Amino acid sequence: MDRRQALRRVAMILGGSISAPTTAAFLSGCSVGPKSDKWQPMTLSAQENELVSVIAELIIPETDTPGAGAARVNEFIDLILSHRSRILK
Repeated sequence: MDRRQALRRVAMILGGSISAPTTAAFLSGCSVGPKSDKWQPMTLSAQENELVSVIAELIIPETDTPGAGAARVNEFIDLILSHRSRILK
C-alpha cells in the first residue's frame, strides 16, 4: 500500500463517519404524514400552486411508486420560495 491509497482509505473512513450522523440527523427531521386539507400556500397563489402541482406531476408521474403529488412537492416548493431570503444568505 502506498501513501495515496492510505490517504484515500482514511478519507473514505472519515467521510463515512462524518456523513452518516449528518444524514441521520437530516432524515430524522423528515416525516411523512397524511396530506392536510388545511394547508394554504404562503407565497404561491391558488393558480400558481395548481400549475406547480401539474408540472411537478408531469416531471415525476405516479407509477408503481408515488409521484410528485403524493410527495407534496408543491408544498415544498412553496416553502422554499417563502424562505428563499433566509436560504440565500
